[in-house]
Amino acid sequence: MRFLTLFPSLVVTLLSSGVDPMQDFIQREYPLAKQGILDNIGSQGAYAKDAKPGIVVSSPSTEPVDYKHTFIRDSALVYKVLIDIWADGRDDSLLPGIYDWVSSQGRLQKTPNLTGNLTTGGLGETGFNIDESVYTGPGGRPQHDNPAIRSSTMIDFANGLLSRNGRTGRRYVENIIWPIVVLDLDYVAYHWNVTGFNLWEEVVGSCHFTAAGQIRGLKQGAELAKLLGKEDKYKFWDEQANNALCFFQDFWDPAQSVIISNINCNGPCRDTVDVGSVFTAIRQFDPEAGCDNGTFQPCSEMALGNLKAVVDSMRGIYPINKGRGASDPIAIGRFTNDSYVGGHPWFLTTFAAAEQLYGAIYQWRRVGKITITSLSLPFFKQIHSGARAGTFKRGQAEYNKIVDSVLAYADGFSLINAEYIPSDGTMSEQYDKVTGEPRSALRLSASYTSAVTAFERRAGHVPVSWGAAKMKVPRVCKRGPTPPN
Repeated sequence: MRFLTLFPSLVVTLLSSGVDPMQDFIQREYPLAKQGILDNIGSQGAYAKDAKPGIVVSSPSTEPVDYKHTFIRDSALVYKVLIDIWADGRDDSLLPGIYDWVSSQGRLQKTPNLTGNLTTGGLGETGFNIDESVYTGPGGRPQHDNPAIRSSTMIDFANGLLSRNGRTGRRYVENIIWPIVVLDLDYVAYHWNVTGFNLWEEVVGSCHFTAAGQIRGLKQGAELAKLLGKEDKYKFWDEQANNALCFFQDFWDPAQSVIISNINCNGPCRDTVDVGSVFTAIRQFDPEAGCDNGTFQPCSEMALGNLKAVVDSMRGIYPINKGRGASDPIAIGRFTNDSYVGGHPWFLTTFAAAEQLYGAIYQWRRVGKITITSLSLPFFKQIHSGARAGTFKRGQAEYNKIVDSVLAYADGFSLINAEYIPSDGTMSEQYDKVTGEPRSALRLSASYTSAVTAFERRAGHVPVSWGAAKMKVPRVCKRGPTPPN
């Protein structure tokens, strides 16, 4: 991770003076959310004593939904933020738990399950029981983003070890992490153009978020392969990353200027905007990339225009937002007409809107300019009435006005969540659309993680580049390879 010194207005001082409500919120919630994550990790966590070491319990709740399992994607995203903090040298106490996670994933990767075994599709399994036995409950199977995101987090750890731990780190990377990454990314390389369940486990088709995870995983894997001298894997994964990036462009609907999160569906296909596309923007964030549409960077015109569409689609559907203006931040959920456990706003979706904008501000600060196009202008005008198309450079008054307006808008989403987080800092999956009371699973690992990552990004703490700046959309798209027999 690195910290950009151009962020005097964004630096989060965790010992705040108590004047700024956002600073106060972060000072209070950051340590509680981080501890909430650790409390859900086996076998030392307060709510995970019966889980195997390194296993992330999604939630200790079994009612009204049973989330007392470990999910491959969620676990990788939880450990992603812990690895970023460790790699930045800010908490070495996290390292033993990270090693535990790697070991647990190496075992789970080879465990036959309802989706298959190691050679028949088992890497697409949704999750396992917290004792690492096979999960036989309901779930969308297969989910092709799981091995992509797991491998990506593994590679983040590998890069940290190579940077911080010298020869000892390299031996661990080559002997332990690399074999796990090879199995996952070879699966991804052969399945990026194969349909599966989306991140919500409700639609079978091609999913925007899934494709993004596959692109990133393959590109990161290719870069690690090059570093380790694995030329054959470098060429194969790099080629498939570019092929997947070409396909990734199909999710953009130019007629509506939005991302359609699910295409090529086998059965019903929800063709409305979906907050999953906002998750894509924060997942694709690369601190060294510009405002690139191709990889859907947070500050890109497409991602900003899409964010406005996603937020606007939910205005008026939750009574809890009554009284908020047409241009104000609001509590948001997954998508319109959502009925899952009552269809309420989620902590992690509302934090996602904030995090995309914190990432965008970081990118503008780094490149030193903001370009407003006809596509992104409606987003900017919504929060800054004087916005106009053009390029505005650091030091200009208009540049400062835009950054200040976007930061205030982003903080607005975070502070809405602050209204509904109990004093003990615990976060459920959802909060009631009328009363704001906790709904669905309690003490959700993903909710805690969304708070920590949003606060990290606001502070200017960012991970190392995953290679987005090196990618260009191919002129001609190619199909993926045929899986070996």
